[in-house]
Amino acid sequence: MLDLSALRKAATLAHPDLDLPSSAYLLHTPSALVVFDKFPKAKYHFLVLPRHPRPASGPGAALPLSALGSLRDMAREALENVREVVEDLVEVGKEVVEMVREEMVKTEGFEWGVQMGFHAQPSMPHLHLHVISTDLVAPALKTKRHYNTFRPAHGFFLDAADVIGWLASGADVFRQHVADLDGPRVAALEKSDLVCWRCGQAARTMPALKAHLLDEFERLRAAGTGGAGGASGASGTGIASGGSSMGGASALG
Repeated sequence: MLDLSALRKAATLAHPDLDLPSSAYLLHTPSALVVFDKFPKAKYHFLVLPRHPRPASGPGAALPLSALGSLRDMAREALENVREVVEDLVEVGKEVVEMVREEMVKTEGFEWGVQMGFHAQPSMPHLHLHVISTDLVAPALKTKRHYNTFRPAHGFFLDAADVIGWLASGADVFRQHVADLDGPRVAALEKSDLVCWRCGQAARTMPALKAHLLDEFERLRAAGTGGAGGASGASGTGIASGGSSMGGASALG
């Protein structure tokens, strides 16, 4: 059974590197924690969480735990505090993106896309930034909702750069964008027809779409490695969804 409080519990740990299992923990800073997604929707899928209590002199130091529930919760707070927290998450997310890119080359022999952003309507409380590769071929990606909520440029997955842009435009703009996330248009995106985000080909069922996405990924691999497949004899660090140290974030759900 999914523990909806799992992310918040993890974010409030004083020593996450000691208290979380290695299958859940990737890294932390004084203000942020990075964990493996328990049900990864791609070969690489991580969550970047704001920690609490906040560092006394760090980003968003004045924010209470209740303010860190979601973008919607944060929209009630002073813009400067919100911007500091989001920018901090994105900076840590960028470090994770670089780790993922290095691992891709080590284990697969080539590099492909990684997206970083928030869900318009998150399924679990406590703000979290997704860092996820764009292959979308993991076994846990099973439903139309799963696909459409991570589908690039579809609208449900909010690119981190766009959210930073809302914040840079001022409190009123940010709050209006966040208010719009509750509307029926956004909710309807979860139920959109299944269409490959790369080539636009429609699929009638999830198995058909997943087979197509896997074909697309194999074409990327062939192009990226010159048809030679993955890196011969490569040994990565196990941060992929199928990596040796990756068993899902067992402590987070």
